[in-house]
Amino acid sequence: MRKITLITIISILMLLPALALGASSKLSKTVFPNGLTLIHQYSSSSDIVALDMFIKSGGTTEDPGEEGLAYLVQGVLYRGSGNRSVKQITVQCDSMGALINKTCTADYVSISSVVLKKYFYNFLDLFMDGILNPTLDRTEIERKRADQQTEMKAMNDSIFDVSFDLTKELIYGSHPYHKPAIGYPKVLAAINRNQILVFSRKFYRPENMILVVVGDIQQQDVADVLKNYFPDLDQKSPAKPTIKAAPPTPARKQPIEQPMETKFKQGYLMMGYVVPSVNSRDFATLKVLAAVLGRRNAQVFPAMVEGE
Repeated sequence: MRKITLITIISILMLLPALALGASSKLSKTVFPNGLTLIHQYSSSSDIVALDMFIKSGGTTEDPGEEGLAYLVQGVLYRGSGNRSVKQITVQCDSMGALINKTCTADYVSISSVVLKKYFYNFLDLFMDGILNPTLDRTEIERKRADQQTEMKAMNDSIFDVSFDLTKELIYGSHPYHKPAIGYPKVLAAINRNQILVFSRKFYRPENMILVVVGDIQQQDVADVLKNYFPDLDQKSPAKPTIKAAPPTPARKQPIEQPMETKFKQGYLMMGYVVPSVNSRDFATLKVLAAVLGRRNAQVFPAMVEGE
C-alpha cells in the first residue's frame, strides 16, 4: 500500500506544472551572441509575470580566503544602483507591489520576483539596474556585513544549522561544497570593497547570466527590451577569462559516523547521502522523495540528500 501511495504522490506532483501552466507555449531557450541566456515561456493564464536571474556565482567560485564573498555581494544588490537610491528602489518596488528575493548557493546566485504585467517594463528597468549597476556603497557594504555577522551568530545558536554544517563537512571533505554559503566570521570581517568590486565584475556579466521570464509577455518583446540593458546583445563579446566549474564531488563508499558534543542540551540526528548531480534525470525524483520521506526537514542538494 505504501508503494502505491508513494507512486501516486510522485505522479501527481509531476503533473502539477503542466496543469498549472494552462494555456502556455513551449519553453524556449535563446543564447545571444554576447553570451546572455534567455529562457522564456509564454502563459496567458495569469496577468503576473515571473522573473528569475541566475548568475553562475557562489561558494564554488570563491578563492580560498574569500568564503562568504558571493553571499556578501548578492546581499548588497539593490542597496543603491546607478539610477536609484536605496529609498527609491524600496518606494518603486512597493508602488508596483513587487518584492525582490535573493538567494546565494554553492553554485549560483538567484534574484527573483513576480510583478503584474502592466508594470513589467518599468519593473524590469529597476530589476536590471540593481544587477548591472550596483553602487556597492561602503556604508551599505558595512550594513550588509553586520547583517551577515548577525545571521552567523543566529545559525551558531541553531542545532539544525550546526548539525547541517558538520554533515556537509563530513560528506564533502575539502570539496568547495563543504563551505557554508554565508562564510566564516574571520574571513567575512577581512573582506574589503576592492574584493567585492573584482568579484562582481568577474561574475556579474552577460555570459555568466541566465534570465528566466514566464508570463503573458512574448519572447521577442523580452528580447527587444533587453537591448536597453545589454547594448552588445547581438555582438560577440571579446574573450574573457574562463570561470572554472566546481570539481567532481568525492565518492563515498563507506559510511562515516561522527558524534559531536555541543552546547545544546538536546540531541540531534542528521543523515546525508551522496546522490546524482542536478544534471541527472533522477534529481527531480529525489527532490520529491526527500519531501515525502523527510517531510518538512528534508532537502536535496547537488550530490547530497539530507533529512532528519
